[in-house]
Amino acid sequence: MIVMQQVPSFFSVVIPLFNKESSVGRAISSVLSQEFKELELWVVDDGSEDDSFAVASKFQDPRLNVYRQTNAGVSRARNRGIKLATADYLCFLDADDAWDPWHLTEVMRLIESYPDFGLYSVAHRIVESDGSDLIRRIPFTSDACLSAREFFSVYPRFELVNSSTACARKQLLLEIGGFPEQATRGEDIYTWMRLVDRGGFTFSSRPSVTVFRNAENRSNERPLDGVPFHISSFLGADAAELREENRATAISAILRNTMFQAVGAARQKDYAALREMAAAARGHSLVISLFVRLCRLVPGPAWTFFKKVKDIRGGW
Repeated sequence: MIVMQQVPSFFSVVIPLFNKESSVGRAISSVLSQEFKELELWVVDDGSEDDSFAVASKFQDPRLNVYRQTNAGVSRARNRGIKLATADYLCFLDADDAWDPWHLTEVMRLIESYPDFGLYSVAHRIVESDGSDLIRRIPFTSDACLSAREFFSVYPRFELVNSSTACARKQLLLEIGGFPEQATRGEDIYTWMRLVDRGGFTFSSRPSVTVFRNAENRSNERPLDGVPFHISSFLGADAAELREENRATAISAILRNTMFQAVGAARQKDYAALREMAAAARGHSLVISLFVRLCRLVPGPAWTFFKKVKDIRGGW
């Protein structure tokens, strides 16, 4: 572990790192060049097999700390960063994405304007795999403060938070147990939903994050690997983890997301995942369960078109 001299910080930033030697330098630079200086940065290398650790370790800044662990998955890397963090507020950034210089200033403004919310986020832009820009549609033109039920109603149609835009209090992250380490997909959505369930959601419509889909080793380029954790858990026993007053709206949101996840499984011909998702949905909606099962009958080009429409719309 490489730990620099600690300086007082308002934000702790956590970057989980695995085989991103070509892009992690950009991510780190975007954090260290923030206009808001009161931060510490924890880069948690999850057993990278390339030169990612060496690239991260080259930066000379007292706010940067590089920690290396045996490969255990992105959730354990994020949880390690949460435990190591010393600030009250944690922001997350994927190693292949980047922040605008004013990102933390904007997040700080949200926190000062709307204290004590469960989760904070900002709008983001996307650089596609072919290098083209995609501006996702969002439902707000200014700040938005949403109750959990309001968030769950909107989230199925718009991606309001992801693992490079999210900010939450460390104490609340610890209370919900951080990110589920047994999960390989959907661990982030599961965590965002639990944070919002506890304390609502605040959003800035000013984009300050860029998601690079043309970076190396992107998760969206790998096989889907089964049913996303938030679907299997919240449509099952973990629904009890949600507050009763929010549970029905949250499950409705997850059912809608299940349809979109089924599209991805059908495109990759992961029929086992389709069967599992259909089974999970059956206890809540026979219609959606049937839709999921029928996804395997739709030809691949139709799903490619559907994905493009979804990306332009901006949501699940």
